[in-house]
Amino acid sequence: MSSGRASENSMLKATPTYADIYGTGHALATRACDGVIRWLPQDRRRLEAIAGNQISVLGGMGIVCNAGCVAPDVLALLQAAGIFAAADIVSYRIDEDYFSVIAGAAERFHHLVTNFTSPAGLIPDETLWIPPGLLAWLNNKRNLDTLAPAGGFPRRVVVPHGGLRKGVAEFSGGPVIVKVATDLGSGGGTDVVRCLAPADIERADTEFADAEELVIEEFVEMETSYCLNYGVTADGGVIFLGGAEQICDDDDIYLGNIIDHDRPPPADAVALGAAIARAAAAHGFYGVCGFDVAIRRDGPPLVFDLNFRSNGCTAQLLIDPGLRESRGHRVSRLFYTRYPGTLAQAGLILDEGIQAGWLVPLSGFDPLAGGFTDGPARLQLLVLGDSLQEANARVEMLRAAGFA
Repeated sequence: MSSGRASENSMLKATPTYADIYGTGHALATRACDGVIRWLPQDRRRLEAIAGNQISVLGGMGIVCNAGCVAPDVLALLQAAGIFAAADIVSYRIDEDYFSVIAGAAERFHHLVTNFTSPAGLIPDETLWIPPGLLAWLNNKRNLDTLAPAGGFPRRVVVPHGGLRKGVAEFSGGPVIVKVATDLGSGGGTDVVRCLAPADIERADTEFADAEELVIEEFVEMETSYCLNYGVTADGGVIFLGGAEQICDDDDIYLGNIIDHDRPPPADAVALGAAIARAAAAHGFYGVCGFDVAIRRDGPPLVFDLNFRSNGCTAQLLIDPGLRESRGHRVSRLFYTRYPGTLAQAGLILDEGIQAGWLVPLSGFDPLAGGFTDGPARLQLLVLGDSLQEANARVEMLRAAGFA
């Protein structure tokens, strides 16, 4: 694997960029706003950081994000690795009026691309990339079986509020996966409970007591799962952007992804995802999307979640072709991490790995620059290796240095 400090000749470029898919003159504005985040992580610092996760792969497309995502220490860290962030940036601090910020962005850009449903009146419908009703419908888990082909998803039922136990009974008591069906934004595992025992059903009943509808899905034994990303173009064409294996904890909370070039996603899984992307295009969707697909030892792949938005591994997938060409790695591991000190202090520790070529920051977040009075620095890091064992060992080395 090659190494050395980044220069203009070793700039890392995404293939394709967001601008290649959406065109120029538009901006990504993916902040999850208060009032519509019931089924998303509740940590405001984390939500602000997530809105800047794609800054390294936008190309000529703009972005609206918290100032902490584009703080000088963040941009310097990216540049040290050969990544030059989007130039057309609208930034704000947490204490600013976001309605005013978005109003200015709506005048500056042709369209704003959002990940989730926005509060009423925040963004004019004509400025939104995807009509809000369509975006909500596509991302609502109740509609997965409308978009996925028959036989391509687990057995599932949709039940109204109060119908959890009756729905679970249809699966002889479990095991099942219980999910919230909502038009609001959802993700990060906050809207899913794996029910393997009666106590888990009690937990789901408590945590989802205010959900209007639930999806109850059969539990699928899987060898692994991939997040498969696609770009849907203006003419309805579908581009496969790549797939990354998912890393989740025992509670199905997402932790990161792995790209292992000796373990690409199976062709039938890629075809399943492409069929879903084409179905979404027929409804009017256009842009980046990603689908979580279970790979089974016995039986075809099954899709279990649809995300018509940027995904946790999208930047990793888009940067990987150029990165592999310049670094020659076999494995990249996506590591979302926090550091208890400042971002500048984190950069001093990370610099050795960046110069050696095995560490690539994709985004960062400085809470103080963003208007918060405290909080850890946050980073989206790619850890490279010639094997999964080497990449994992480097992640453990970073953890030992204080990166949680």
